[in-house]
Amino acid sequence: MEEPTTSKDTSIDSSISDSNNKRDSPDDGHDETPEEKRARLLERNRIAAAKCRQKKKQAQESLQQQASDLTQKNTTMHSLVNDLREEALKLKNQLLAHSTCNCNVIQEYVRTSGQFAFARPPYTK
Repeated sequence: MEEPTTSKDTSIDSSISDSNNKRDSPDDGHDETPEEKRARLLERNRIAAAKCRQKKKQAQESLQQQASDLTQKNTTMHSLVNDLREEALKLKNQLLAHSTCNCNVIQEYVRTSGQFAFARPPYTK
């Protein structure tokens, strides 16, 4: 069952239709030839394509910068890992140099360090 249309409904529909026509029609108000419509459409398409290419280029540059930043951070972290390994090795050597001391802590370390000497470190690169 359809509802009857009132004059208010038709005026709303016509105003929407008018606004759509205004958007599609040129600014000077005359009818366009098919060639003019095509030229306008092509120009809008060119502008949209250029905007899309620019946005894609910016996204790619952003990703490249992010990759560069992460690569540098990775290099810094690898360097830190190597520095910490070297420091740990120096400290172990200092402990082993004192293996003849009568300190129970050092003696315990020397006894237990032999079983870990061939253990694989958790991180290797």
